[in-house]
Amino acid sequence: MNSKSWLRTKWGVVLVAWLVVFCLSACAPVTAVQPSASAPSEPIKLTVWQVPNHPEMQSIVEGLVKDYETEHNVVVDVVIIPWGDLDTMWASAIESGETPSFGYMYDFRLPTHYRSGALEPLTQYFTQEELARFLPEPLETAKYEGDLYAIPILVTSNHLVYNKDLFAAAGIEAPSDPNYSPTWDEFLEWSKKIKDAGYGSFDYGLRNLWDHPIDDFYMRFGCRETNEDHTQMTFDTPECLAAAHAWADLAPTLSDKALTVAWAPYEEFFAGTTAMAEGGSFLTKQLIDSYPDIHWGTMLPFHGTEEKAYLGIGYYAVFADAKNKEAVIDLLKYMTSDDQLVAFNTAVGTFPPIKGIRDQMYQDATGDFKTSLDLTWELLESGKAKFLYPWPGFSRFADEVFIPNWQSMMLGKMTPEDFVALINKEGNRVIQEEGQ
Repeated sequence: MNSKSWLRTKWGVVLVAWLVVFCLSACAPVTAVQPSASAPSEPIKLTVWQVPNHPEMQSIVEGLVKDYETEHNVVVDVVIIPWGDLDTMWASAIESGETPSFGYMYDFRLPTHYRSGALEPLTQYFTQEELARFLPEPLETAKYEGDLYAIPILVTSNHLVYNKDLFAAAGIEAPSDPNYSPTWDEFLEWSKKIKDAGYGSFDYGLRNLWDHPIDDFYMRFGCRETNEDHTQMTFDTPECLAAAHAWADLAPTLSDKALTVAWAPYEEFFAGTTAMAEGGSFLTKQLIDSYPDIHWGTMLPFHGTEEKAYLGIGYYAVFADAKNKEAVIDLLKYMTSDDQLVAFNTAVGTFPPIKGIRDQMYQDATGDFKTSLDLTWELLESGKAKFLYPWPGFSRFADEVFIPNWQSMMLGKMTPEDFVALINKEGNRVIQEEGQ
């Protein structure tokens, strides 16, 4: 081997050795540097506005979300909004943009808000399978122009509850069948006999919109306040006049207090001085829990032309300005799941708006309370309980036009004929102004 060959070989060996050393160091697995344990991220704060459907509403809702808060690293601030403050609070929050995550809204008022653009469209967040669980009518009332703007969380319907002792004092033999529905003429005759015996006939006073005076009579006499698309008042019909006469005929049989603004729903029925009231299982639950001395029975509501009953609906609606929208929707889905709706409604005394849910509700109920529950659910599931008024301007119409004039008629200051004519005229004015 000459000197040049030897040199090439020597440096070749050195180069190979250097490459091996470099590869071993560069290509060897890198041991990851473990970061020091960091503090958990701050929980997301979500706010839910709830109305006092129950005296213990705060603890009921907080109990439902307690485990969820821990599992999802969120804090849910439950704020109970008095019924009388709900509209003001919603309007103020929407105007300022400082809204909660979502809030409770009820049947009559919801259309005003979803037409204003203040609510988040929800269709994009729910599958058809998720929505197919719900009873159709409560879900449909929350839709506008093909989109969904709220999720129904409770439904209720009214049946007739009567005081057995006061019926006996008035010489009335109550029907033995709880599915009995008295005609209007029969109901009015009962009312007159009860008044003659020295009691108030019906727990029904100078109401406001919160107490749903319209539903109680409209449907039962076949009265429709507007046409199908709510562009024209149709209150000037024989059916609506019959409803107006029924209100006026009932007024003299009410208690003296019922014809003043001091009247409060169920106060006189709970006191045992008024013989009849309308309410759902929430009412009979109160009777069982708090008024054991009242001997009560139930039957279906009175009717004129149609056997219909009021459908009450409560919803959760997400505000368009709500922060942390993904977390908000996740909480909404949790709170409107079957298990949570069963727990919520069982505590309140209402029903979840879920198909086939009756067997999961109030499983230990017996006697009169079970009868009350069965009557309520039958009205809800059969479609006899109806909600008919999700039209633009309805809340304004009720507050400004219907309620004050209806009260005047109940006090004998206006004839049913004048009442019907005025409601039709002024209702059309509201419709035209709202449509501009």
